[in-house]
Amino acid sequence: MTLLIVASNYIAAHAQVQPANRSVLNYRLVGFSVPEKEGVTGYEFEVTEMIITDTGTTVYKPIFKKKSAAHQMVGIVPEFGKTYSWSVNYYINSTVSATEGPWMFLTGKSPFVDTTKYKLKIIDNKVENKDMLVFIDASRTLYDLNGNALWFLPDIENEFNEHSSIRDLKTTPFNTITFLTERNAYEIDYNANIIWKAPDNGLVSGDSTERYHHEFTRLDNGNYIVAGTKTVLRDVTKIIEDGIKPGRLANDDITKKNGKTFIKTLYDTVIEYDTSGKTVWQWVSDNYFSDDAFFNPLKNGTQRTHAHMNSIYYDSDQNAIYLSFRNINRVVKINYATKEVLAAYGEPYHANEQIYGSGLFYGQHACKTNREGNMYLFNNNNPGSATSDTDYTKISSIVLFKEPVNKTDTITKLWEFTCDIDSLAPSFTPGGGGVIELLNSNYLVCMASAARNFIVDKNKKIQWNAILMNNNIENGWENYFAGYRSSIIETMKQTEQLLFNVSIQDTNERVRDNKTYK
Repeated sequence: MTLLIVASNYIAAHAQVQPANRSVLNYRLVGFSVPEKEGVTGYEFEVTEMIITDTGTTVYKPIFKKKSAAHQMVGIVPEFGKTYSWSVNYYINSTVSATEGPWMFLTGKSPFVDTTKYKLKIIDNKVENKDMLVFIDASRTLYDLNGNALWFLPDIENEFNEHSSIRDLKTTPFNTITFLTERNAYEIDYNANIIWKAPDNGLVSGDSTERYHHEFTRLDNGNYIVAGTKTVLRDVTKIIEDGIKPGRLANDDITKKNGKTFIKTLYDTVIEYDTSGKTVWQWVSDNYFSDDAFFNPLKNGTQRTHAHMNSIYYDSDQNAIYLSFRNINRVVKINYATKEVLAAYGEPYHANEQIYGSGLFYGQHACKTNREGNMYLFNNNNPGSATSDTDYTKISSIVLFKEPVNKTDTITKLWEFTCDIDSLAPSFTPGGGGVIELLNSNYLVCMASAARNFIVDKNKKIQWNAILMNNNIENGWENYFAGYRSSIIETMKQTEQLLFNVSIQDTNERVRDNKTYK
């Protein structure tokens, strides 16, 4: 593996020795930092591995020794589960004026970065940008594009552990990391210290919990937006009288009152919190879906009872929010200021609905807009969400659309890439999946249960192709769930800001949703 050493141009808000002496790190990609000294013209960082021999003596194996004009440096140490020592020589011109250290640190262990248990198998890598790093949910690990694990999410007592389900692991505009578990929504720093946790107080759901799911994002204004669910009793007396059976229900989901039959249905919520945990904005889908739209028939003669929202995207240019509802094959666009539904794309279920683009996608995920203002999404083409056997191909794809400008227009498909890449993994995933536009207008794609992550350019050429694998005791190496979605760090500047925890106020440039703003 090639050693990466980069001098940083950024000065941490609170200068200190980093990593601290005797610290245990959940990463190999290390930000080395010492206080800046007046008059010093160069800093020489020296790192060694500390090896205890059978006789009890300590041997120091050189890892790297690098001089820099900056008091911070990014470097990679070779392995997890090892002990390292580091020190700094301070130069004035060509003379060492002082030396500090040594300090010691350990790199921690996790089954997800144990290469005898998990690996990111690289099928193809043509990406010229060697600074790109990828977070993969299923292994809660950050990789370089050669498949080397550089960071992992460690267990935190009473919060989450290696058995927790991790979703939506990604960086924020404030150089932190956010993600969801089955219990809550979290923001951490690079060292996995919890900075913020969602209140989960049930104020929006009316229950004891908000039941967070699928999407958790820190917005550019510093607030947090997250998906939740709310249980609502809906009158289905007429539906049952018509002989249609509600689907996916237990007996305790049905309530009879005053001669009518009600069903417990799950509606989705969108909640925005400020940094104090106060709810500052909310939207609940039961105010939008009529019974005709919500209780629409499936091919097996049952009714859906949850529209299943699976992504939230805020477009600051339009001050609009895009919501994806998998089970009804629909994307809903909302005016953030008024909460008015501006447009809906996908399948209509009764004549009075003005829905654009019927049949364009099924069971979709990760709806967003790109830098040109066009909408794009991951189209699962899930037959479970289609209304007839001829409406899907059972090959997932990434699709780019031009939205209608006025009510006489319709949504137009501009570009599509089907995921039938090779025979090493399925071309279809029934659930999960994500797509992110990169700074060079390529797309990073996660295929969830199909185990594959890849990057495709606008000419439909694969630039990177990787499969997450697990070493099964009985069957050996097998394709492994790729995670609900994946996310990207594209530049060394972003990496430095994350490692040295530079706040957004300390930089001239920020990157949000992979769009660069000055």
